[in-house]
Amino acid sequence: MVTVGHWVLEESCRLLAAWQERGIMLPLSVNLSALQLMHPNMVADMLELLTRYRIQPGTLILEVTESRRIDDPHAAVAILRPLRNAGVRVALDDFGMGYAGLRQLQHMKSLPIDVLKIDKMFVEGLPEDSSMIAAIIMLAQSLNLQMIAEGAHQFGD
Repeated sequence: MVTVGHWVLEESCRLLAAWQERGIMLPLSVNLSALQLMHPNMVADMLELLTRYRIQPGTLILEVTESRRIDDPHAAVAILRPLRNAGVRVALDDFGMGYAGLRQLQHMKSLPIDVLKIDKMFVEGLPEDSSMIAAIIMLAQSLNLQMIAEGAHQFGD
C-alpha cells in the first residue's frame, strides 16, 4: 500500500508541475492512508517530491481520512506540521464518520489542518435536517478552517 501511495503522490506532483508550467494553478487533493501517513520516510519523501517538481505552495492538498484510525495522533501532528510548513495543505476527510469524539475535537485546535471535509451522509439530509451541518460549520469557522461538503450539489428551484 505504501509503494502504491508513493507512486500516487509522485504522479500527483508530476501532474501539478505540468499544470503549473501551463499557468494552471488549480489545487489537487490526494488521499493518504493512515499507514502511508505514519511511514517513517513520509516527511522526507514528500519534501523531496515538492522540491523536485517545484510545487507551488497551497496547490497540493493531502487528505487524511478521519474515519481511519491513527494510533498515535501526536506522531501524525509531527508528520503533518512540517508538510504544512512546506506549503502542503492538509484536509481532514470524511469528518463526522470516525474518531472525532469529544476528546479528539478538543485537540483539533492543535492539528495542522486547513480544510474540514464533511462526509456526504450529513449533506444528503439537507435542507430538511440542517442542525448537524450548522454545528460543523460553526466548528470549522471557530477553528478558521475551510469547509468542503462532499456530495454537495445544487438544490432544485
